Amino acid sequence: MSFGPAANVALQRIYARMGVDAVFGPKSGEAIPLRVIKEDGVTHEPLSGIVQAAVSQIEIQYMRADLDRRVVNGETFTIGGTVYTVHSMSPYPDSWTEFEGTASVIEGT
Repeated sequence: MSFGPAANVALQRIYARMGVDAVFGPKSGEAIPLRVIKEDGVTHEPLSGIVQAAVSQIEIQYMRADLDRRVVNGETFTIGGTVYTVHSMSPYPDSWTEFEGTASVIEGT
């Protein structure tokens, strides 16, 4: 077995254990049920010189086996009744890999 299929199986197990049920709402077309991993974190944005501001950030990771495209601004993920609106794909290199995508989202919009 090559690394690719083994990595995909491992990722499926991670999503089965750590993921949550969600519904992806595209700008057009049918809603897509899938499992995602939601991460709340903090990123640091430069203000000037060496001064940085801590900014809350929510990212949603999804498997390309469930949704094999990059998401775009305005599309949504709904988790447990809370709607998360896509702001952008997360910064490179984490936003798009062989097996998953990662979107930056805003809660409740």
